[in-house]
Amino acid sequence: MRRLSKNFFLVTNEGGEKILTSGKLGIKMSIRNEGYIPKSGLLVAEQLVKMKIRGKALDIGTGETGILANCLLALNATDVIASDIDAKAIRWACQASNKSQDISWIHCDLFPENLTKGTLNIIVSNPPQMPMPQQGHSHDYGGIDGRDYITKIIKGGKQLLCHDGKMILLCFDFLGIEKAFGRLTIIEFAQKHGLETKIIAKHRCIIRKGGKTEENIKWIETINPGYLFQQDVHGNYYHEVLILEMSHSLIQN
Repeated sequence: MRRLSKNFFLVTNEGGEKILTSGKLGIKMSIRNEGYIPKSGLLVAEQLVKMKIRGKALDIGTGETGILANCLLALNATDVIASDIDAKAIRWACQASNKSQDISWIHCDLFPENLTKGTLNIIVSNPPQMPMPQQGHSHDYGGIDGRDYITKIIKGGKQLLCHDGKMILLCFDFLGIEKAFGRLTIIEFAQKHGLETKIIAKHRCIIRKGGKTEENIKWIETINPGYLFQQDVHGNYYHEVLILEMSHSLIQN
């Protein structure tokens, strides 16, 4: 048994199967063979637990565990929709948890077609955002500069949020969240589209050896001149993961 987060998420092994559970939230999710533990999703989940969740919710890029969709439902959202461009991820997520049957799972790119303007109380996403010079796996590839999905979510999500709705996004600092690298920061981009933004959490992320971030370090520093990956006392490279909360500008309301 291994504890993963402050909110009592644990990984256990039952009959050779990895199970991700939260007694606090009443969630039990199975992880497929050779599947992954959604560590970034757990960071977002820790923030959702602190919020008052209600009404209609959308989890964009839900992944094969659907962890954020499950959390939204456990935290009293009354109508939860989860989307993913990966059909295999949707097929697994829709039967992976004890709450799966109460979530609407939709195979699509970003926003399901049947959503009505101004009807969502909360949108959450841990989108693909790795900058790559060439297209990679849909779970990682965020375009040449890593921002493709984030900017689309901001623009499309603003139209779907109700007047007091919130959007929660996980973003990597090397995309230019607070500091500009020759362009608008993500915060400035959101403000330009009528969304006030605040950073509600920051986490240090050690770069995994052999992972996609390590593979693309030189490219990331090339397209973001001025950004340099830092090293800790053990010589490990790291960057920061930021959780952003966006809501309609009071001026526009």
